[in-house]
Amino acid sequence: MSDERSPLLVADAARIDVDGSVAVEALSLEVSGPTVVLAGETRGLVAALVGRGRVRAGRLALAGHDVGAGAHFAGAGVAPLDPPLAPAWTVHELLAWSARLAGLGRREASDAARRTLAQVGLAPWSRRKLGDLAHAERRAVVLAQAVVTEPGVLVAEHPLAGLDAVGAAVVGPVFD
Repeated sequence: MSDERSPLLVADAARIDVDGSVAVEALSLEVSGPTVVLAGETRGLVAALVGRGRVRAGRLALAGHDVGAGAHFAGAGVAPLDPPLAPAWTVHELLAWSARLAGLGRREASDAARRTLAQVGLAPWSRRKLGDLAHAERRAVVLAQAVVTEPGVLVAEHPLAGLDAVGAAVVGPVFD
């Protein structure tokens, strides 16, 4: 976990480009605490945190790790908004593969996937194919994937955006 006395998010004159255009210019902020909720026009900042934007000048750090160099991915779970998912894979396979990519062995990764699905209430979905999931269900699975290695920080890109109350009820319990 990140040290709650240290800033969770720091920007110092950060310039962030998204798709080759300047999305944020000269962003400076420092936020501490266990939770940060970004509101308003956050597209550029969130894009940098989930890997879709680039820090071109200044400094951006998450839990003390340089976002511009991608160092924050080592300690953060990242849930981008509606990423492509392999439709033939099962929910368990996705989480286990994510854990393997983070350095866990095959057995450890499978155990981490199973444990995470149980913790977030998605264990009954373990054998479901990703291509068979509804939109909100895919979002819940992407959040579970982001926490499979128990990261110190979770970055979730607008997880409730565009969902109705029923869809939000599917995604919401993953945060509990």
